[in-house]
Amino acid sequence: RRMPLAAILDRLAPILRTLTREVATLQLAIDLPPGAETTVAVEHVEQVVLNLCLNARDAITAPGTIEVRAAAAGDSLVIEVRDDGCGMTPEIVARIWEPYFTTKPHGNGIGLATVRAIVDDAHGQIDVDSRPGGGTTFTVHLPRA
Repeated sequence: RRMPLAAILDRLAPILRTLTREVATLQLAIDLPPGAETTVAVEHVEQVVLNLCLNARDAITAPGTIEVRAAAAGDSLVIEVRDDGCGMTPEIVARIWEPYFTTKPHGNGIGLATVRAIVDDAHGQIDVDSRPGGGTTFTVHLPRA
């Protein structure tokens, strides 16, 4: 089942606001052509965005901001999740895709591994930019339908 990416993000927005409201302001910036869809199933797109936003929430130690941006770029739809949280060292970034690796006291280490598996299965791409004290940005490129 497919639906336009903008509709998926609009549908997900109230859930994300509820999950992040105690620590972060959620900002959505959706700049997509009408009807822009990805080949990725709706549930998988939701899982990717949800997992990235939950990680962003957990990285913020004081009131902060989580930005979710979506745009079209060539043959891809790009979703960017940015936070102004604690950031990660290069050593941690090198391990974030490993199943069961976590830096959280109550984490299980499957969130980012799941994100990576979904993106890889879709023949997409995911990049991370992070530095200690400087927040983190995940950029996901998913194929357009």
